[in-house]
Amino acid sequence: MRCLEAEDIVKELEEKGFLISPRTLKLILNAENPREVADKLIEQADGFVIDVAELESLEKTKVESKKEVIVEKTLFHAIAKDIEADIKLIEKEVQTGEGTVEDFVQYFRNRYEKISAMLRKRAVPITRLLDVREKSNGKVRVIGMLSEKRLTKNGHVFIRLEDLVTSINALVPANNRELIAKAERLMLDEVAAFDGRMSNGLFIINEIIEPDIESMRTVKTIDDDIIFAMLSDLHIGSKLFMKDNFGHMLNWLKGRVGSEKDKQIASRVKYITIAGDICDGIGIYPGQENELEITDIYKQYEVLEQYLVEEIPEYIHVVLIPGNHDAVRNADPQPKLPKELVPRLYEAENVHLLGSPGWAELHGFKLLLYHGTSLADFVSQLPHVTFEKPELFMEEALKKRHVHPYFGGKPVIPQNEDIMVIEETPDIFHTGEAHHNAYCVYRGTVCISSGTWQETTEYQTKQGHKATPAILPIFEAKTGRIKSIHFDREFSVEVVK
Repeated sequence: MRCLEAEDIVKELEEKGFLISPRTLKLILNAENPREVADKLIEQADGFVIDVAELESLEKTKVESKKEVIVEKTLFHAIAKDIEADIKLIEKEVQTGEGTVEDFVQYFRNRYEKISAMLRKRAVPITRLLDVREKSNGKVRVIGMLSEKRLTKNGHVFIRLEDLVTSINALVPANNRELIAKAERLMLDEVAAFDGRMSNGLFIINEIIEPDIESMRTVKTIDDDIIFAMLSDLHIGSKLFMKDNFGHMLNWLKGRVGSEKDKQIASRVKYITIAGDICDGIGIYPGQENELEITDIYKQYEVLEQYLVEEIPEYIHVVLIPGNHDAVRNADPQPKLPKELVPRLYEAENVHLLGSPGWAELHGFKLLLYHGTSLADFVSQLPHVTFEKPELFMEEALKKRHVHPYFGGKPVIPQNEDIMVIEETPDIFHTGEAHHNAYCVYRGTVCISSGTWQETTEYQTKQGHKATPAILPIFEAKTGRIKSIHFDREFSVEVVK
C-alpha cells in the first residue's frame, strides 16, 4: 500500500511540475495523513523543488496552529466550576382534590389561618368579627377575607369581610381618597386587617393593613462571586421558538462567544432558574397547531432534555418549574414535570425539578419561583397592574403574601394546605408568563420577570401583548446587582438595578 501511495504522490507532484527528494518522500509517507501533507506542500511550496526544509516549515505551522487552539481553549476559565453548589429544595405536596365543598372550606380555612397568624404578630390586638358589634363605640382591628368588593353610587367602596365564624359589611368612605386608593388594590379572597368602628350596622374602615413582607431589609449579598441566570417561556416546539438566539446564549455560557469581559460574566454563572412554559405544549390556545414545529409532546421534551443535559455545563445547576403550557395540570398549584416525560432530567445531577410555585435555597438565597398564571387575575382586578409591568404584579403578590389569591379566574385546585401562601420572605422572586422583562427591588426582595425566548404569536398580538424576547436577566450574588444580557440584537450587557 505504501509503494502504491508513494507512486501516486510522486506522479501527482511531477504532473504539477514539482520534484521531490527521496528523504522528503519518506517523511511524507511516515506522516499520519500523507495525502493531506502532500496537498499542503503543493499549496505552500515557493519553488519547483520540495525538500525537507519545506516539510519542516509545514510541520512548524501545524504545531503553531495547535498551540493557538490550545491557548484559545484555556482563555475561558469557569470561576463557578471551582465553587461548590449549595442547594436545598423545599418541596411541598401538590394534592389532587375532588373539588368538593369540604375541599374548598379546608383550603380557604388554611389560607385564613396562615395569613391571620402573620397579621396577629403586629402589636395591635385583634377583635373577632363576631364580637365587633359589641364594641360599637371604639376603634378596633379585625381580620377578614374579602368575599365582595364594589364601588357604590356615592363613591364609597363596599367590602364584605369573612372570618372562620361569621361575616360583616364594611365601608371605605368616599372622602378618604388615600384609603380609597388602597381599597382599589385589594383583591377578592385575599386576607387583610382593617382598623375601624361600627356605625349603623356598618364597619367604617379608616385603615387597611395587608400582611406584606418585612420592611427593614436590603438586597442580600454573599462573598462568593457567582451569578444566577433566569429563564422562562422558552416554548420549545413552537415555530417561533428563537433557537438561534437560544443557541447563542448557550454558547456564551460555555465561553465560546463574546468579548473577554462577556466571557468573564459567563464564567460566574452557577445557577439557572427556569420559571415555566418550557415547552409550547399542544392545544393550549386557538390556532396553536399552525404555529407548532414539533407536534409530538414527548419530542418537545426530548429537545428540552438535550438542551439541559448536553448543552449546559455540569457545574451549572438548573432549577425548573412548569407553566400553563407544560404537560402537567393547568390549574395552580402545579406539580413538577413527571419522570416519565423527562427521565434524563431526573437522572442529571445538576437538574432539579419543582412544582409551581416552588421554593429553593441556593447558596443561602431563598428563591420563590412561580410561573405567573395568576397575572391575568391581578391585571383584571387591580387597575395599576398591566402585562407590560409584571413587576407590579410581583409587588402585589408579596404585599398580599399570596401568588394566586383570587378564586374564580385562572383555575385553582383546592387542597388541604394552601401552598400558594408566601409564608417566608424570599430573597429573589422569579416569574414568567408575561413574556416581558421587568425588574424591581421591593423591600429588599429582588423581583425578576424573565421575558421569553419566543417571538410574538398571532394570538398574543390580538391580546395586545408586547414581548421582549431573547433577553437574559442575571443577578450578581456578590454585588446584589441585576443585569440584562441581550441576545435579541448585537451582544450587550445592561445594568438594570
